[in-house]
Amino acid sequence: MSDLSELLKIACAAVDQASSLVSRMAVGEVRAKGDRDMVSAIDLAVEERVRGFLARETPELGFLGEEEGSSLPAKDLTWVLDPVDGTANLVNGIPLCAVSLGLVAGR
Repeated sequence: MSDLSELLKIACAAVDQASSLVSRMAVGEVRAKGDRDMVSAIDLAVEERVRGFLARETPELGFLGEEEGSSLPAKDLTWVLDPVDGTANLVNGIPLCAVSLGLVAGR
């Protein structure tokens, strides 16, 4: 699929699902992911939801998620997801975060 207007609709639907999950789900378990980074249950749930949705909608495209890595080999087009950009804010009750989803061309 290379129709960018259709891919934009799919991306918007994926982010809508993710945003809904972020707004209604409790933070849950939080664990360190490095010296200054953390991952929450919301990060993992959002990545799982978006990964599954995009795999169904665009099975011919690659996917790279911040938390679980790549599930498909590199393709000409690859979805790249940070499920909660601003996890530190979210877990500290600061409502300044985003779901960041991009589409990268090339390998």
